[in-house]
Amino acid sequence: MERNVMGELNMHRAAGTKPNFSDIARRHGLDRHTVARYWAAGEEVEDRRSESESPPFPLTHRVPFGHDAVNGERGHGMGHPSPEYSAEFKQQAVRLYNERGTTYAEVARELGVDPGSLSDWVKRADAAQAPAGDNPFQMAEDLRRLRRENERLKRENEILLKASAFFASRRL
Repeated sequence: MERNVMGELNMHRAAGTKPNFSDIARRHGLDRHTVARYWAAGEEVEDRRSESESPPFPLTHRVPFGHDAVNGERGHGMGHPSPEYSAEFKQQAVRLYNERGTTYAEVARELGVDPGSLSDWVKRADAAQAPAGDNPFQMAEDLRRLRRENERLKRENEILLKASAFFASRRL
């Protein structure tokens, strides 16, 4: 859940807009002050990032409150469930990726998600937006129908060519 909140806040930060803490808190089952602390912690990281010329520091759920192995909490890995993200968060992440036109890794780092997850979300979104006619079974049926029609038209064309040659030879 914390990753979802941080990801949503990071999207606002990337867009240069200030989020409505109450709305975000309500969506994620938190209080407004917790969301505000996440926002402030992310701003502190941004300030530190701009002061130093170090490589970008990912704004993940680990940044503000130290949820990591040092504090006794383990990240997700083998035997640990992956974090769940809301459909709205996934849609926003896909939209951000498409708008930016950068790599999965860059956008995923910014949102605090796994690049492979972002890649899956983008592929699923693209597949969902594909026209209904792109059904492979329908395409195979259409191909068979078009091949039959093509053969029929070839036969008709041959008949017409022979007929025109016949009538042309009779006029001479």
